[in-house]
Amino acid sequence: MTPVSRTYRTSVLLGNASGSTGDPTMSFSVSIIGSFRQNYDAVIQVAEEFESLGVTVSSPAVSRIINPGAGFVRFETDSPWLPDQLIQAAALRRILSSDLVYVVAPGGYVGITTCYELGRVQECRIPTYFSAAPRDLPIAVPPESVVGVRDLVRRVGREPARPAAAAPQGRLTRGGGRWRRGSCRSGHPVRPGSSGR
Repeated sequence: MTPVSRTYRTSVLLGNASGSTGDPTMSFSVSIIGSFRQNYDAVIQVAEEFESLGVTVSSPAVSRIINPGAGFVRFETDSPWLPDQLIQAAALRRILSSDLVYVVAPGGYVGITTCYELGRVQECRIPTYFSAAPRDLPIAVPPESVVGVRDLVRRVGREPARPAAAAPQGRLTRGGGRWRRGSCRSGHPVRPGSSGR
């Protein structure tokens, strides 16, 4: 597998389930999260499936894990000089800039870092879907949020484009022809006790 930049974007328009043609207002991006330490092969398969359907994959970039077995996964494309916290912050910015998030959860396992990411994703009210119902996550997950990649792409491709609901601490703004959620989209951490503004 050839490593690529962690910030690559495929930017293919989604018009129908195959992603071959379409209206630019129907394109969307996805970030894929899950336990990279335990399920990275499944994450790669999901990323490749989304791309084959014409969906922009914002995160992760497919790259080789250089520290198997470590608590925090580092990739060949990660700067060796950056601490884990800065690498996670950059990944979180990409995740929060996506139109939706897909959680790869074989057997229902998501892991600690994924739980943290999901907290921020939910705070920003980014639509979230799962490959399997999570068993180690203490939040309600509606059955319709557990969906395969192809079915999800078909579902999103059929829905009319509309702005997402504003998070309590953010407001919808129009920038670059796309609706954005105020401060949530910045990727800056929210201080405890703050409103995120």
